[in-house]
Amino acid sequence: MPSFAQFVAIRDDLFLLPDPANNSISDLHIKNIDCHGVERSRSALLLFRLKVNNVVRLLMHFNDHEHIVDYNFDPPEPEATRPRSWHEVIPGNHLRDTDNVLTIAVQGEGSVEISDLVVVYHSR
Repeated sequence: MPSFAQFVAIRDDLFLLPDPANNSISDLHIKNIDCHGVERSRSALLLFRLKVNNVVRLLMHFNDHEHIVDYNFDPPEPEATRPRSWHEVIPGNHLRDTDNVLTIAVQGEGSVEISDLVVVYHSR
């Protein structure tokens, strides 16, 4: 059976973590991400834009799986490298056909600005 690439634009607006508008909540759970027909035996990609401010640790994972991103920005990034595009290869078995949850969390004194979240996957 042929397969082809599909993508889901999860979120295109810019958001900040910790979220100063919401009592400085340091994690975000993006729910109801559907990856219809995902081939779980093949890798997928998570793509996003990122700007890091100060010293911070960025953690990301889908559903109840281990972190696909676990990165300490220490020392802080130079201004010349911000913002950046980030892509991460993720195991296809981290995704389901429907109701995926992407959890993004930060730790430390800094913050992150994220936008343009997209997942690209192989579809049956």
